[in-house]
Amino acid sequence: MTTVLILIGVAAIIVLMVVIGNKNRQKHQSEMATWAASHNLDYRPESAELAQKFGGEPFFGGSGAEAVDVVTGPGPNGHDFCSYVYEYTERDSDDHTTTVRRWIVALQMPSQLPWLSVTFESLGTKIAHAVGHHDIALGNELFDKTFDVKATSPEFAQAVLHPQMIDWLLGPGREIVPLRLAGDTMLWWKMGKPDYDKLLPHVNVMAQFIDQIPPSVWHDYGQDHNPVTTP
Repeated sequence: MTTVLILIGVAAIIVLMVVIGNKNRQKHQSEMATWAASHNLDYRPESAELAQKFGGEPFFGGSGAEAVDVVTGPGPNGHDFCSYVYEYTERDSDDHTTTVRRWIVALQMPSQLPWLSVTFESLGTKIAHAVGHHDIALGNELFDKTFDVKATSPEFAQAVLHPQMIDWLLGPGREIVPLRLAGDTMLWWKMGKPDYDKLLPHVNVMAQFIDQIPPSVWHDYGQDHNPVTTP
C-alpha cells in the first residue's frame, strides 16, 4: 500500500509540474504577443521551418532543435528582420540533459551573397590556427587579432570588409559580432535569452552593416537564386 501511495504522489507531482509549466508558457506567450503588438511587430510562439532553415554556426549540437518566440517586422531600408530563440537539448555522459538557448537575429539582404563569418578570436580559434586552420587576414593588425574571418574566398571577404567597414566593426559595429552572411540573410547570435529592449537598436546597427557593403559587391557577387551554402 505504501508503494502505491508513493507512486500516486509522484504521479500527482508530475501532473502538477506539467500544469504549472503550461500555464507559465501560456502567460509568457501572451506577454510576448502583447509586447510585439505594442511595437507593431508580429509574434509566433514557434516555427518548425526556422528551426531547420540554417546550418553551420551556431546551429549545431544536441538534439530536438526548436525556434521559439519568433518576432518579425520591418527593419531600416527594407531589411525585414526576424528574432527568435534557437534551443536544443544536450545530454552528458551521465545522461543528464541541459537545454541550450541562443538568441538569433536575422536580417533580409537585397540579394544572396556567398558565405562569410566574422567571430571573435578565442582559445578555440587560436588552437585551430595552430594546427593549420587559418582564417583570412585583412591587413589591419588590430582587426586581425580581434576577429576570426572565414569566407568563400579571401577576395570576397576583402570586398565586404573594406577599410571603412573594418574601422566601423572595431568601433560602433563591434556589437553585431559574431555575424554571418548566409544566402540572402545576415545573422547575429548570442548565448542565452533575448534582451528585447536592445532588439530594435540592434537591428538598426545590423542594417548599417548591410548598407555599407559596396554596390560593386552586390553587382559582382549578388545572386537572386543562389542556394544557401555553409562552410
